[in-house]
Amino acid sequence: MTMKQQQIQQLLSFLLTQHDWTTVQKISEELQCSKRSVSNYLTLLKNTYGENIILSSRGKGIKINHLNLKEGKQSIQNKQDLYFFQILQLILNYPNGLTVAKIASTLNVSESYCQSLLQTLRLQFSECDVTLTKQPIRLEGDELRIRKLICHYAYLTTQYSNGLQLLFHEQDISITKYTIQLIERNTGTLSDIGYKRIHCLLLTCIIRYRHKQFIASLEHDFSFLLKNPYAESISSLIEQIENLTGNKLLFPEIIYLHCCVISALHFEHQFPLNTTKFDKFIPIILEELSQHFVFTCSQEKIVLDLKWLVFRFYTFRRLNIHIYHPQLQDLKPKIFYYYTITRKIVNRLIYGKDAQISEHILNYLATYLFSISEPKKKSLPKKMLLLCTTGGGLDLYAKKKLTALSPYYSVTSINTLREVSSLLTEQKQNFDCIISIGVCPSNIDCDIPIISFPIDIDEQDFSIIPKALENA
Repeated sequence: MTMKQQQIQQLLSFLLTQHDWTTVQKISEELQCSKRSVSNYLTLLKNTYGENIILSSRGKGIKINHLNLKEGKQSIQNKQDLYFFQILQLILNYPNGLTVAKIASTLNVSESYCQSLLQTLRLQFSECDVTLTKQPIRLEGDELRIRKLICHYAYLTTQYSNGLQLLFHEQDISITKYTIQLIERNTGTLSDIGYKRIHCLLLTCIIRYRHKQFIASLEHDFSFLLKNPYAESISSLIEQIENLTGNKLLFPEIIYLHCCVISALHFEHQFPLNTTKFDKFIPIILEELSQHFVFTCSQEKIVLDLKWLVFRFYTFRRLNIHIYHPQLQDLKPKIFYYYTITRKIVNRLIYGKDAQISEHILNYLATYLFSISEPKKKSLPKKMLLLCTTGGGLDLYAKKKLTALSPYYSVTSINTLREVSSLLTEQKQNFDCIISIGVCPSNIDCDIPIISFPIDIDEQDFSIIPKALENA
């Protein structure tokens, strides 16, 4: 957070504690900044929260209308998101770039407020390794990362009733709605979530085609994808897109469109994947999973779902597709154990040392396992508390070596005996043992097993830890 952002936050916090009018002079003294800076900050707050929230009077000073504040916070959040959607729409439809003046006039806001919106977007885009340039304003970066960003914002639009209309052309909306109607003739009415998911995927496809962001060519080994219950509906969409863009779609693009639609619709209707292409992988995966998990649903359902998970892994990887799912990313800390098992399984499906594993696939499969199984007790990772008081270098080395034992061990690292006492008092049940390096075990008063090493610990010492932990 910049100094300016900190002071704006301090100003808002200060005003929230005041229940009467406060002069600019008093605010200036409280924030230790000039009156001019206070006036500028107040202007930004008014733009953000609205003049019905931030009240100002030349004679009295400044005051927050607490009655309108709660409603105002919600409305401004929605309003800002809608501004972001409109800005992204402009950027996508003007690939050669825009000026601040053009965006500000379209949004009907001041150029200074437009600059603050753009700066917020720059920070968000930078987290996806995409650059929002300044003059002219346009997106720059790896095409896959830009596509990931577009998918993210397309997902966000489903949270607002009018969000889709703001981000995409009206013609796009009508094309996708028509296609979904054709699909529903084959499947029955989609749920609200299913409708939004398909809508989002189709609109993302249209954006890519309009901007001619084609996928690299690949051999024609996906013809089985074209034989699915929705082929006729998707063919209609392809014709509409070709008319819209004036370009014939390439084979990889057609495959991508089929892949998106049928993989999303599978989880709406659970229709079977009629191919033996991936059957050989299912016994391998089931054998691996059975070592670690107890399943909470029928094996028939798991086999059906695994076919689809392998299908997505194989197809998306070959097409170099990464679809962003924020909700899966948020789950990652909760499914860490599933995540490490997933990586082990996926590694068995990859040929070649240089092959890359999509984080999307790992998240996707780990989340699925999380929903249909429970870990076997003996498979749960040992939770180790590493106590190393001999310096940062050895501490980092030891933690790296211990972490390399994953997925069977999780490591928490601390550096002082005082921290041990505090941690064991509050979280004793969270640890199975203590790894002590350079600390006399007699100084640690607890009933948790302790594996102690001298300061001159070497590579071979780490090899005995698994056996020692079994005995512990």
